[in-house]
Amino acid sequence: MKVVFWGGSSQSTPALGAWLGEQDIRRDMALILIGRSASRLSAVARACRILTDGKPIRIHSHLVDDPNIGSVLNGADLIVIQVRIGGYEGRSFDEHLPLPYITTRPFLVFCARFLVSRSPR
Repeated sequence: MKVVFWGGSSQSTPALGAWLGEQDIRRDMALILIGRSASRLSAVARACRILTDGKPIRIHSHLVDDPNIGSVLNGADLIVIQVRIGGYEGRSFDEHLPLPYITTRPFLVFCARFLVSRSPR
């Protein structure tokens, strides 16, 4: 099973990876982390490896600006989108803007269209 975390340097990623490792999955699993910061991706990948020790899980990381990032999505069984744009200021904006409109940030529409364009039909 191939699971891609778009926004893979999120602090919640290791816990999600550990949870997946506890499921009764009868085949090898690959966790693919995609993010903007090589150092954060490295730290999150290390935490994932610690939490999934002994499980048949391979962990790989890729920077989002990799020109071949589209090929990383090929064959994904699941894509988890957990992007956060704009640091703390962007986070505050993200969490408050949609409240009166019950909507999401336009960037997520971009991400969704990008992922759909590379999904199997």
